[in-house]
Amino acid sequence: MTFSCDAAPEILPKNIRPSFGGHPEKHLILLHGWNAGSASLDSLKLALRALPPSQEWNLWSVDYPTHRWNFRRGAREIAQSLRATNHDFSDTIFLGYSMGGVVARQIVADGFPFRALVSVAAPHQGLARWVPTHSPGTASIHRRSRLLKELNQSAADKAARFRYHFFSITYSDMVGFHAHDGLVTRSSALGDSLGEVASRENLDFVQRGFALHEPHMRGMSARDMNAVIHTCARLMQPKSTPE
Repeated sequence: MTFSCDAAPEILPKNIRPSFGGHPEKHLILLHGWNAGSASLDSLKLALRALPPSQEWNLWSVDYPTHRWNFRRGAREIAQSLRATNHDFSDTIFLGYSMGGVVARQIVADGFPFRALVSVAAPHQGLARWVPTHSPGTASIHRRSRLLKELNQSAADKAARFRYHFFSITYSDMVGFHAHDGLVTRSSALGDSLGEVASRENLDFVQRGFALHEPHMRGMSARDMNAVIHTCARLMQPKSTPE
């Protein structure tokens, strides 16, 4: 597992742990999905860095093995590695794509401090029924996963949901409307069974031809994620009142 961080306002090379100097200890941590790496979210990271509020924030990228690790182990290892940097993470925003959104929730449920959590196309209620189990990683986010069931029933997770912002992806093609993105259903990505959260929003795309899982992959592209970027910009604004 590797970390890289852009210390505002500079963009530093990947896999560098910079000195934060006098920068405020505000952190936005991006967590990639299954079968991907931190570079898959570079588009979103650059778009976030271009936001005026982000100049006070440190943007972290994380690489973790999604094939060999289930989401619970990924959360544990990531949190341990973050704490080992000796930075103050009491003001943290998590942005998780796909499996990364579930990893982020587990990190929070395990007691990591945070301001807000944003997930995009994350299988909070499991992957779509037609998606096979490829590895320990996908088995942990399967619809019948014991680990996912335990997270969804966790008291710590329930107590934190008022700070969760869930985005789902659906699409329309020549056949009609599809209430999924090819891998995750709208209901699962929005966590419909999880009760009240801070916000839920669906992003509907138009696809040409046979889409397969392309709509899901578009969740990594800043070009299609304006609503997500705007939400992050709002969340990065200075707190007006103490919580």
